[in-house]
Order: sequence, then structure tokens, then C-alpha cells
Amino acid sequence: MNERTTVLVTGAAGGVGTHVVRELRRAGYLVRATDLPGREFAFGGSRVSIVEGDLLDRRFVRDLPQGASYVIHSAAVTDARLPRADIEAVNVDATKRLWSAAAAHGVSRFVYLSSGSIYHGSNDPLDESAPQEPFGNYERSKFLAEKALMRGKFAGDQLELIILRTAWVIGPFATALMASVATVPPLFKHYLGFAIKARGGPVSSMVHSLDVARAAIHFLTRGEDGGIYNIASDDRLAFADYFNIACSEYGLAVVPGLPLWIPSTGALSLLGRFGSRPEPVEFLNSVGATLWERLRKRYDLSDALRPRIDVAAFHHGTANLVLETTRARNAGFECLFPDYRSAIRDVLERYQKARWIP
Repeated sequence: MNERTTVLVTGAAGGVGTHVVRELRRAGYLVRATDLPGREFAFGGSRVSIVEGDLLDRRFVRDLPQGASYVIHSAAVTDARLPRADIEAVNVDATKRLWSAAAAHGVSRFVYLSSGSIYHGSNDPLDESAPQEPFGNYERSKFLAEKALMRGKFAGDQLELIILRTAWVIGPFATALMASVATVPPLFKHYLGFAIKARGGPVSSMVHSLDVARAAIHFLTRGEDGGIYNIASDDRLAFADYFNIACSEYGLAVVPGLPLWIPSTGALSLLGRFGSRPEPVEFLNSVGATLWERLRKRYDLSDALRPRIDVAAFHHGTANLVLETTRARNAGFECLFPDYRSAIRDVLERYQKARWIP
């Protein structure tokens, strides 16, 4: 059946989309992969057709799903520094148009990749019924897109809908958001020779981008119509633990006697207000970029990564955000990378092979 089934994948050149296309091809599907003109596609093959275009182009979107049985919509603007209108133009308005086009062309199921960051943070694990309180422009756009898709679903469209709310995503094709974490161990190794043990910070879930892709494909044919599923690994770690494990997996000695304290969620909330002033944060980013550029030139690395503190993402440190994944498990989905250590090990190794880090 898969050999005659076409799946449209948006955001196909992105950190998750690349995995989606590769896994679909491996499973025997025909793939129509789309992303912005000029993006580099890390795949090819006889079963993949690449269609370049902009989802803001109404004419392009109108016929994009023609002949497809399924849509996996992973395209999104993730740069939270952009104006709200620019983010929502892609993440909300273009999503609604793609849904309408898919319904008009008789697509069977639409899998939408949302974000667990739309939840209101809590000290308890959050299931799919947890209150939603999107804080930033990116999170708000995901929240609004979900609501729009649900309205389309319950307005009588025959197109089936699955929504996947993912934890923080790390992966070997990503260059933004959590990808900056991968620059920290090389900086410590190059300039100090060891890592300073960190402590504290909010507790959160993470997930490997390959597992997000696997979940999207899993729910093409599984799960109930209109179902919402959290996707995350089993680990529930403080930010400091993510830092310490990344340094350890990179081969650094993590010195226990010099704790680098990461503030509590309450303190980080105050820092978030301070961080809304871009000048001090941009100064730190400038220092980090200078140090990284020296390291990059010494080891002849690609310029794909750079250390960066995102002012617009400070609010993610204001509360714990742990996703409960029982519903996805009951639908038969299990992560290939069940813990952060195995996930970050894979990411670091692939970054090294790609010459993104030394």
C-alpha cells in the first residue's frame, strides 16, 4: 500500500522535516517534500519529489496537496524574535490555507506538529487536557493554529486531524533553539579543558527530532481522528542536568567542586523580565560569537552553529514543563531515544561528522 501512497511533507529541509522524509522513504511511501526556495535538502532518491515554494503564496498552497493521501505539516517560523504578525502569517494563516487545500483535494489525514510549550507550566506532569497558556509569539501561534484546525475539523471537513505536541526538540539537522547547547561543551573544552558542574533550573522534557518524525509517521494510520498526543522522551531533568550530561557525553570532565548555579524558576522569571532588555543579552551573544568564531577557524568547522541566548525564549525558564505521554504510548508509539543521554550522544556524534563542532 505504501508504494502507491503519497505523503506531502512541509518544512522538509528542517531539523524534523529531514527525518520525516527519510523515514517515509524508508517505509516505502512516495514523498512530496516542500520548503522555501534555496533551502538545502539533505535527501534525494527516486521516491522523493522536491517542490520549492513559499507557504505564504496562496496559489502555491492551493494545489500543493493534489494527489497526496496524507499531509505532515512541520513547517513553522520558530524565531521568536520576529514580530507577532510575521510569525502568525506562516504558523497560523498559512496552516489554515494548507488545511483547506488538503480538504479540497481529498487528503485522508493531516498531521500537525504543534508544541508542548503552549501549556501552562506546572510542577506536575502535563497531559493533553492540561490548561494552555501560551506566553510568547511562537507559542501563541501554535495555540491559534490548533484552534483553527479544530474549527475546520468540527465544521464538517472530512479530513482527519492529528495534533502532536512535542517537548523541546534536539536533533542532528537542527541549527536553532536547542542546537546552541551543542556549542557549549566545545567552548569549555577549548578554553578551560573541563566543564563546571551546573545545578538547578526548571525541570523539562525533551525529545529527539527523529522520534518526532517517527511519531508523525506512526500517527498517519494510528490514533483517533481529532486526537492530540504529547511526544517526549522518558527523562524529566533540570536544565543543569541537560548541560552536565552534554558535557559528559562530549568527553569532558565535569568538575563537581565548582557548581555553576542555574536559578530556580522564580528567579529565572525575574531574569526573563531583565532579559527583555536586549542590550546585555546581545553583549553576551557577541562575546560567545567571538569565542566560537576563533574555535571554528582553528578546527575548520562549518558555520552552521553558533552559541546564542534568545531573549524571546527567556520565559521558558519561568516554570517546569514535563509532558505526560501515556496517551501516545497507548496508541502504540515508543521513542527510539528514551533518554536524553542517548539522544545528545547521537546529536554530538553527528555534529562532529558534519564538522559543525570539533
